[in-house]
Amino acid sequence: MSAAAAEHDPTALDPQRIRLGDRVIYQWCPDGILQAPDVSAFVMKHWNLVVTGRNWNTVTKLAALLDAT
Repeated sequence: MSAAAAEHDPTALDPQRIRLGDRVIYQWCPDGILQAPDVSAFVMKHWNLVVTGRNWNTVTKLAALLDAT
């Protein structure tokens, strides 16, 4: 874990629903994205990284496109 990640851990926003992976942050939003903690703003502020989000439907469609090529 990087120094920025150790000092400003986004999983602290919602330990039950946020996980760090290799180059990704997973966030489960069962009540909708508007009710979930804003992980992207947290990461952009504390880690100085640009963040994008994908819902699971988009991820599976992108994976299918990769398999088709």
